[in-house]
Amino acid sequence: MQKLQILRMGNKMAKKLLEKENAKQEPKVYFCKHITAGICRYNEGDVLITDDTLKKMNATFSGKPVYVEHQKVNLENIQEEADGYVIKSFYMPEDASYWAQFIVVSDKGHKAIKDGYRVSNAYVPESFGAGGDYHNIPYKQEITDGHYTHLALVDNRFNPLKSASGVIIVRAQPMSLNTARFQSAKKRVWGDYKKR
Repeated sequence: MQKLQILRMGNKMAKKLLEKENAKQEPKVYFCKHITAGICRYNEGDVLITDDTLKKMNATFSGKPVYVEHQKVNLENIQEEADGYVIKSFYMPEDASYWAQFIVVSDKGHKAIKDGYRVSNAYVPESFGAGGDYHNIPYKQEITDGHYTHLALVDNRFNPLKSASGVIIVRAQPMSLNTARFQSAKKRVWGDYKKR
């Protein structure tokens, strides 16, 4: 699309198209730790999410959009709004956490990473189990299945919450024991995981 045609559009989508067209950096692949099994505190009470549930949910993360800050996923404008895409989610036995490989395609996404933003995933629970105790900590219910909706690059941590639409948002810990929040594919410590 020619720049003049885009400028005549004069709307938010036209501006986004110009931003994407004028990206100053090539897409880059990153890795991050995005969730760990355990108890999460939400507005409605504590819930348990186990490794079994997270393993089931892993496959639902591939292809999901990456945004700078959380926003509702709108399939009608996903290509204009997404700052990147999740490639895959995988379990890392060395730290008992779930990691994501994702690609950032926008200057806004690259800037967020350079500025030290952290990752936060969002998922929708699909089924629940009864409450109980986990390591002597009571929880209201267990999430037994769900699917991811997006990965966000966020400016700071906040308590996990459940939105009115039922999407659960979880802030993940900075990766690699607070030594680095993100690592590019060229400088990665973990790289493509291979059993040693």
